[in-house]
Amino acid sequence: MPLFTSISFDFTLNSIFCPLNRGASVHIYHDSKGIDQSLKNILLSDIRAIKVTPSHIDMLASFKIDNTAIEKVILGGEELLPHHVALLKKMNKDIVVFNEYGPTEATIACTAKEIVSLDEKITIGSPIDNTAILILDEKLRPLPAHVPGEIYISGVCLAEGYMSQVITAEKFIPMPGAPEIRIYKTGDKGMYAPNGEIVFLGRIQENEQVKVRGYRIELQEIESIFSKIDGVSRVVVVIKELNDEPTVVAYYSSKIPIEERQIKSYLQKFLPQQMIPGQIIQVQELPLTINGKVNYKALPDPEVTRKKLYVPPINELEIQLVSLWEDILDLEKDTIGINDGFFSLGGNSLKVVQLSQRIEDNFGISIPVAELFDFDTIQLIIENFFKELPANNGEKIDDLHDTSLDLLNKINM
Repeated sequence: MPLFTSISFDFTLNSIFCPLNRGASVHIYHDSKGIDQSLKNILLSDIRAIKVTPSHIDMLASFKIDNTAIEKVILGGEELLPHHVALLKKMNKDIVVFNEYGPTEATIACTAKEIVSLDEKITIGSPIDNTAILILDEKLRPLPAHVPGEIYISGVCLAEGYMSQVITAEKFIPMPGAPEIRIYKTGDKGMYAPNGEIVFLGRIQENEQVKVRGYRIELQEIESIFSKIDGVSRVVVVIKELNDEPTVVAYYSSKIPIEERQIKSYLQKFLPQQMIPGQIIQVQELPLTINGKVNYKALPDPEVTRKKLYVPPINELEIQLVSLWEDILDLEKDTIGINDGFFSLGGNSLKVVQLSQRIEDNFGISIPVAELFDFDTIQLIIENFFKELPANNGEKIDDLHDTSLDLLNKINM
């Protein structure tokens, strides 16, 4: 079984101890390669079992892998959808797929279900031994089948609590009618199916913690790091829809202008890629409610933004890269300039993986995903990774763009 995720991630414990307990091997992948490259190598190896999130499966679509030696896949961390199962079955029609559920606070796995058919209703199954799952409403009353509510967990699997006793008291509470039993308030939404199995319906979005593409995003942690940037007065981080996809968006107030590249460079020193805001918006003041709290509903919606001065692609390489961006970002033809930022146009941590793979497929150049966060325009990508490729007709790219910029500046004067 491969070990390709951080050992601080509870998810990883399965990858370590499940194979070792059965006398099998653990294949360790170096994190410097990036999770996308590691995942591709795993699928092309002779490894037979793997544990991944559904978002990992979404990455597979860009890998163009027709077959794999993987025989068993354990999925968890977010809602499993039919297209995830179909993609796995396409690579190996006999692959066995298990859908698993369980937060860190309940020691990894609490329920499990084998998904046999593409036509069946996908559930997270039933509780494992010594575990109970409750679906309760806001007043902690049990709910019947087909009625969504919050998932609560009880059993020997529960953690003792958090370092903070205040948070422990909020999340680990007495069971209604049986106060001697502790239950954990997961923040996840679910409901009972008629057969007693549990349907996972995603995370109940709160201002503190959400999940995006299978990753648990700590919004307060992003705010804490962001607020340490010189010049930032106040910051809030939320999840907003951009191009019909959940996107981490940061709003900040500052008396001085701060370059977005400077902000992202600072955040990348302390935060994983999936927690870097896809959109960063400076506001004069954060909107407040009459109670003096941040009015999240009044925050402006993020928009796809482009550089004020549109610089079109000129040579064949730039035109091909713009075409890739148009396809991945689902934007209209002839709207992307070579100085437009990938993330400002609606890119996210999943789409940047697709971009990295498509560049490798089309040009034979491997660019680590982390590098694309730093070099997020077509011009920067070419300058830093395509240095050996000549421009069209023997002309230098810089000369061509000096000429085009002069013309564009005259037009816009």
